[in-house]
Amino acid sequence: MAGLIWKNLGNNQKSLEKLYMKMNHYKLKTSPYDVNYSSEDSPRLWWLGIDDERNNPLQQLALLMLDITPHSASCERNFSALGGSMVKEDCVYLLKKSKVWLKLDLIIYQKLMN
Repeated sequence: MAGLIWKNLGNNQKSLEKLYMKMNHYKLKTSPYDVNYSSEDSPRLWWLGIDDERNNPLQQLALLMLDITPHSASCERNFSALGGSMVKEDCVYLLKKSKVWLKLDLIIYQKLMN
């Protein structure tokens, strides 16, 4: 997954191979990845403290991932569009309506195929 993200960011094969090498170093806890994480640190500060070379792809990817803000705005927007809450009767109604549409689609499909 990390490699796919890295390539989608526009990095070349050589850079991808370097990323994989750095990931192996991290997994094996070789220097500089052998530094203990302190409760006084944040993950961002820890990664900023990794100073083994300029343009470290693993460090760049980690900092990029840490900059992503998790949110559920799209889910909340959809929930609001549904009126804030759905009771059991609403769900049953929607289910019945979707079954009707499915049956109609099947009938139309069968007529087109004959």
